Amino acid sequence: MNLELFLKATIYVNRKEIDYVYSNLHQEKGDIFVPKLYIDSILKTMNVIEIHGEYNVHDGIKALELPGHTPGSTGYLIDELKTIFVGDAIRNLQELLTRKPVLCFDSEEDWLNSLTKVLNVAQIIIPGHDMRIKIRDKSIRRIGEPIVITMELIQGVDIKRYEIKIEP
Repeated sequence: MNLELFLKATIYVNRKEIDYVYSNLHQEKGDIFVPKLYIDSILKTMNVIEIHGEYNVHDGIKALELPGHTPGSTGYLIDELKTIFVGDAIRNLQELLTRKPVLCFDSEEDWLNSLTKVLNVAQIIIPGHDMRIKIRDKSIRRIGEPIVITMELIQGVDIKRYEIKIEP
């Protein structure tokens, strides 16, 4: 949602997620959160790249398939920082600690495999509905300080820098 705020952005979408929406499987699974008409508009009007499997989005940033929440759930790993943005693939600390997904519209087995993948590649997890989570020496804790993300928008010779500050 809110992608209309970034009309010139490139949107990366896992093909399995697109198939999930158009197969109507989300209706069978009781997933009422799929805005099908909104997704139609995005696919028709924005710069969308369909991805499959592991995909290099940018130098040092990889998209990783994290099925479970939905078949096409995707996380974005910043290699150098060992930080992964997981969205709803892991919604919060409770899911991580209990190993039980709150909303699983795909397969709980796939969700557990995705959780294991995340724990194997990342030291910091940024979930969809909680503060950052730090993994160190097999201990897990929330991180309370803010994170700052700096982005550069390059248009021809002009460079605009933006900072996004995410508060805990």
